[in-house]
Amino acid sequence: MNASLIDPKQSDRLLKPNDDVILANFDDDQSQDDEIDLRQLASTLNHYKWWIITVFFISVIIALLFTALQTPLYQAQLTLEIDDDNPASFSLGSGLLNASGNNKDFYQTQFEILKSRSLTDKVIED
Repeated sequence: MNASLIDPKQSDRLLKPNDDVILANFDDDQSQDDEIDLRQLASTLNHYKWWIITVFFISVIIALLFTALQTPLYQAQLTLEIDDDNPASFSLGSGLLNASGNNKDFYQTQFEILKSRSLTDKVIED
């Protein structure tokens, strides 16, 4: 009988039924444990260091350009208290009533003035 030494990963030879086959493990350099070889890792990082540095700086430049070209958006919130300076108003229940009864109209007018674009432009200029 013919005994053959065959690498199972690279075998493309067809075996005959009468062949004695010894399967050999040619992966002796790879250990079977789950340890990390720090020297190999450092060597790999050192080998690709310029590639890593280049990709990092290109990413930073793209991020800076994107940020610089964006239109800035500003947002603010505020709470306003509208006071009726009319001394003829008095407190009754949960709201203020004017002697003339136009208190709701006063607050509606003040609210519309605050919503106006011209007031917004004046505030932005100042």
